[in-house]
Amino acid sequence: MLGDDNPIRPMGDRHFKFIPVDAIIVPNPRTRCEEQFKEIKRSINEVGLQKPIMVNERNFKSTGKYELIYGQGRWEIHKTLGAKSIWAEVVNEDEGKDTTKFLKRHIAVSRLGTALLSSASFFPTN
Repeated sequence: MLGDDNPIRPMGDRHFKFIPVDAIIVPNPRTRCEEQFKEIKRSINEVGLQKPIMVNERNFKSTGKYELIYGQGRWEIHKTLGAKSIWAEVVNEDEGKDTTKFLKRHIAVSRLGTALLSSASFFPTN
């Protein structure tokens, strides 16, 4: 089931902080509908960021960059609005877990993902 390999962690075990928008790279960028981008931008402009992005600090010491796991649209909007930083959950995960989380997230938010996720056998549970 989606998320079985990433159990819910207590808030005390999670790490959030402001990250400079220029210190984030997007290893697997995707394109989005311009209308969707405009709607997210309007929402962030009106009420602020409601959900932090997630970044991986796995290679930060060697590169000075965080790798975006999810929240590309929110990150891009902050850049276009001239924000210097963005609220993020910071994790330190190996590449396999990071890739799995990325793929699950992007399948889940896609139109095709809705249909695919209805199949319980699509994602392995172990």
